[in-house]
Amino acid sequence: MSYFPAHVQLAYLALDGKDTTTALGEMDLAVQIRTDDPVLRYIYGYALATSGKYPEAEAQLRKAIEVDGAFAAPYHVLGLVLDGQAKGSEALAQYRSFLARASQSDARRKEAEERVRELAIKDDR
Repeated sequence: MSYFPAHVQLAYLALDGKDTTTALGEMDLAVQIRTDDPVLRYIYGYALATSGKYPEAEAQLRKAIEVDGAFAAPYHVLGLVLDGQAKGSEALAQYRSFLARASQSDARRKEAEERVRELAIKDDR
């Protein structure tokens, strides 16, 4: 199948059925077809992150940012991914980038602001 929305829908169906392996495989096919879609890269990166596949998630999220640097959401998840890999300084930079781009009403702001405070203290040591 070379129609990327079909792969995305199959991924969603697989996730709904708790089949993470199939879901990630379908998302991988979708991003191979539609390489320049930052939202698709973000969704795939998020799915990889929630599956604990941090290095793969990091790669997808960085690609999403490369395609659209104004898109705030990937910075937040990348911060979480880097946090999960104990890369505090890098996570701090991504949370700050998220806060610089996210709307004031973004529900993720509070968490990001808290992590910035915590990581900044560690970074100062």
